[in-house]
Amino acid sequence: MDYGMGLISALLTLVIFLPFFYAALLGKKQTKKIREQFENEIVRGGYRLDYKDFWGNTLIGLDKTKSKLIYLRLNKNELIRKEISMKTIKGCTVSTQEVNQRINGELITYRKSVDLELMLHGQKEIQLNFFDCNGYCKEDYDIKRAEKWKELILGYTVPSRPFRAAA
Repeated sequence: MDYGMGLISALLTLVIFLPFFYAALLGKKQTKKIREQFENEIVRGGYRLDYKDFWGNTLIGLDKTKSKLIYLRLNKNELIRKEISMKTIKGCTVSTQEVNQRINGELITYRKSVDLELMLHGQKEIQLNFFDCNGYCKEDYDIKRAEKWKELILGYTVPSRPFRAAA
C-alpha cells in the first residue's frame, strides 16, 4: 500500500511540473534558433563584432575594423537588418515614450517604447528599437542597455569640427 501511494505521488508531481520544464526547454530552443540566425547573418556580412548585445529577438553590435553599427531584429519571421556606418553618425539620443492611464482612480505611468535615435550627416535620423510594449521580449533593462549603447556610439564617433584658417 505504501508503494502505491509513493508511485501515485511521484506521477502526480511529474504531471504537475513537467509542463513547466517543457515550456522552459521550448523557450531555450527558440532563443538558440534566433541566435544562430543572427550569427549566420553576421558571418554572411563578414563582420567581426567587437561589442554586441543580444536580447529577446534583437542583436546590436559594433565592428570597429569596418566602422559599422549592425542592428538585427526578428519580427514575425521577418529579419530587419540595419547597417550604419559610424562615420556618418553625428549624434545619438535615447528616446522613451510613456503612457499615462487612469485605473481605479489612480494614475499609472507605463513605458510604451525605448528607441536609440541616431542623427546622421546629410540623412534623416534612424531609430533603433530597444523595447516595444507590444513586442516579443519585455525586459526592465532596456533603458540601461540603450544608455550603454549611446555612450559606446558617442565614444566611438569623433565630433566633426570645422577647420580654422591659420593666421
